[in-house]
Amino acid sequence: MAAEHDAINSYLKGIEFNGVFVKQRLIDAIQAVRGVTDVANIEIKSQYGSYDAQPIERLYKSYAGWLLLDIQIFNSNMKRSYGSGFL
Repeated sequence: MAAEHDAINSYLKGIEFNGVFVKQRLIDAIQAVRGVTDVANIEIKSQYGSYDAQPIERLYKSYAGWLLLDIQIFNSNMKRSYGSGFL
């Protein structure tokens, strides 16, 4: 999981301040990690302040100008596929 986490953080750090998050580019970064063969049913949400979290379908421009990964959600939802099995 650490490699996927690093790939995600690297993608997020590469977005310029006030830039746009592109869901497909995040998926591409995860798929570039050795051992990852598929990224399916990825759900990404944004939350600003006390507002309810909203799904990000394709593009997202943050109200704050930056994004932060919620590690707890990441670790509970990420699976790596290896041939016919999952880890």
